[in-house]
Amino acid sequence: MVYSEQQYKILEEKIKKLEKENELKDKDNKLLKKQLYNLARISLEKDSSNSLKPSSTDGFKKVVQNNRVKSRKETRKRKRTPKVFTNSM
Repeated sequence: MVYSEQQYKILEEKIKKLEKENELKDKDNKLLKKQLYNLARISLEKDSSNSLKPSSTDGFKKVVQNNRVKSRKETRKRKRTPKVFTNSM
C-alpha cells in the first residue's frame, strides 16, 4: 500500500502518541504491582492474633517441641505399711 506524505505524517503522529500512552501505562502497571505486592505481604503477616481475621484462616501453627531433659533421679515411691490381719472369730 502506498501512502501520501500527509498520510505518512498522520500515521507517525499516531504511533508517537500510542508509544507515549504505552509508556504511561507501563509506569502505572509497575506502580500498581508494587502496591499489590505490599498489600499481599502485609496481609500474609497478619493472623487472628493481630487482626480481625477468624482463627480458621491462620493455617497450621508450628508444634512446640519439648526440650526438657529427663532427670536420672528416680521418683519417690510411697512406703506402705504392712496390714495386720487378726482373727476375730
